Amino acid sequence: MITGGATYKSAVAPKAPGHWGRWYLDEKLPVSLNIMLTPWFEYWIDLETCRTQRYRDNWLSHMAEKSLLSPEDIDDLSRAFADLLGHGIIKNIKLR
Repeated sequence: MITGGATYKSAVAPKAPGHWGRWYLDEKLPVSLNIMLTPWFEYWIDLETCRTQRYRDNWLSHMAEKSLLSPEDIDDLSRAFADLLGHGIIKNIKLR
């Protein structure tokens, strides 16, 4: 949790890449990964829902079913998850 008036952007984002293909990190709370599917439709994934490998795998499977996403978009999403984990933006929780 960020306190004392600090924003997510000032606290974390400079260390993290911001774009993966059409996906981008939206630093407003809730922090999310977003993609513009059409000029009028943006899809976003709240990073709080990506805290376990199982949840990230579920997101990848779910997004692969979307007709407006290409296999490259799914690869980019997977890469975004890996980068955000590596930078500590997604906090991984290991379930027993």
